Amino acid sequence: HHQQQQQQHQQQPLKSSDAATFNMMMADLADDGDVEGVNLWYEKMRKNGVNADLITYGSLLHACAKSINLQQGELWWKELKARKELSPDSICYVSIINLYAKCGLPEKVEAIFKEMRKKRMFPDAQAWILMIDAYIKKGDIEGAERKYQQLYKEEKRGLKVSPEMVERIDNKYYVSIMNAYAISREPRKAEEIFALHRSGGIQPTPHAYTVLIHAWAVVGDMERASYWFAKCKEDGIIPNAVSYGALMNGYCQNKDLKEAERWFSVMVKDGILPNIRHIATLTQLAANIGDVERAEMWFNVN
Repeated sequence: HHQQQQQQHQQQPLKSSDAATFNMMMADLADDGDVEGVNLWYEKMRKNGVNADLITYGSLLHACAKSINLQQGELWWKELKARKELSPDSICYVSIINLYAKCGLPEKVEAIFKEMRKKRMFPDAQAWILMIDAYIKKGDIEGAERKYQQLYKEEKRGLKVSPEMVERIDNKYYVSIMNAYAISREPRKAEEIFALHRSGGIQPTPHAYTVLIHAWAVVGDMERASYWFAKCKEDGIIPNAVSYGALMNGYCQNKDLKEAERWFSVMVKDGILPNIRHIATLTQLAANIGDVERAEMWFNVN
C-alpha cells in the first residue's frame, strides 16, 4: 500500500514551488508513518530550493512518531532546533513528545516539557497523557502515578481537561497498573485495581476486562479467566478479538486444543473476525501436541 501510494505521489507533477505544495504531499504519508515517503518529498523540496517550514517539520516528526523511528526523528528534531528563523510550535512539540513516549523515554519528555515552559508554552492534556504513557512504556508505574497526580494539580491551576479526556486518562492509568500485575503473574492484585477503578465511577473499557482474562489465563486458571469473559458481556461490554485471543491462548497454554477451538468458533459466531494470530495459535498448539491433521487444517485456513 505504501509503495503504491509513494509511486503515485512520485508521478504527480509539482504545481508550484512553494512549501505548501510539498507539505500537502507529505501529510498523508506522515499519517501512515511512511518515513521513507516523507523523506523523499523532503529531499525533493530541498532540491527545488524550497525552505521547510513548521508544517514540514510537523509532518516529518509525525511520521517518525507513527513508525517509532527514534533515530530519524531525533535527526529532524535537531535540524529544526538548529534553524534560527524557526521555533518549534505546539504541533512539533507534541509530535516529538509522542515519539519519546512510544519509545519509553520519560526523561526526554520531561526535558521537552521544561523547554516548553521556558517559552511559556504550557503542555496541554494530550501532552500530559503522552507523559504518563512514557512512564508506563518504560515500566515505571510509580513514575506514571506521580504524573497522574500532577496532572490533576495542573487541572486545578487551569489546565483544560474535558470529561472524555479524564475518562481516557483514568482508564489508561488503571489498566496499565492492572497489566503490570498481569505480567508479574499477580491476577488478584489486578482484580483489586479493577475494583478500585469501578469504585471511582469510571466505566471500564474492553481492554480492562481483557487484561483480567489474560492475567488469569497466564497462571492457568481458565475458570476465573472465563468468569471475567462472561462478566464483560454481563456488564454490557462487547469483547473484542484480543479478549477471545486471551482465552484461546490460556487454553493453548494448558494444551487444551478442544476448548481453544471451541472459543474460536464462539468468536466467529459472535461476529468477531479472526486474525492471523488466532489461526497461528491453533496451528502451533495442534503441532505441539502431535495432531498433524488439525495442524494442517488450521495452517490452510485463509
